[in-house]
Parts: sequence; structure tokens; C-alpha cells
Amino acid sequence: MAMHALLRKLHREKALEEEQGVTVRELKGPSNLSENRVREILNVLVNRGFAFIDDADREYKYYPEDKRFSELSPDNIEFSDKEYQEWIEKTNKTYSFVSSCDSKGVQNDL
Repeated sequence: MAMHALLRKLHREKALEEEQGVTVRELKGPSNLSENRVREILNVLVNRGFAFIDDADREYKYYPEDKRFSELSPDNIEFSDKEYQEWIEKTNKTYSFVSSCDSKGVQNDL
């Protein structure tokens, strides 16, 4: 979502210029991501309908679509095992899954 917001911001800033699309290189700096990672995220945005790509020139230009993230289903979010492991390492915390309990299983300790 942050990349989509950044794409929209840079696109608005360039709207008065003839070349309105935003390039990977322009998104790389403010996002603090590598060009490859920016490109990967943009491709996901394009595939999900949140952006479109103009590949007529050598340097592709990306444009935001009006589709909102409220239309995004959590079931469609995918990430690799590597991304998951990197996230776990970054957060430096241990997480565990616990089973949920219904109101019958909860006892008042007061």
C-alpha cells in the first residue's frame, strides 16, 4: 500500500509535465528499496489493477489507477517464505499461534 501511495504522490507532482508516468528509478529513492523490489511491487499493483504500465519506451512508466485498497481481499495477498523469514528476523520477536476460545472457555479471574 505504501508503494501505491508513493506512486500516486509522485504522479500528482508530475501531472503538470508532459511525461506523467513514474519510473522505477523515481520510486526507488523515496521508497528506500532496490530497483528490483520496486519493480516486483509495481508488477503486483499492475496485476491487481491498482496501477497500469506504459511499456512503449525503453524505460517503463507506471500510472496509478483509481481502484482503492478497500477492494483488496486479504485472501489475495501472497508473500514468499523468504519474505516471511525476513519479516520475522526484522521484528526480532517470537510469535506463536494459539487456539481461540469461545465465551464458555473464558473464566473470570477477578
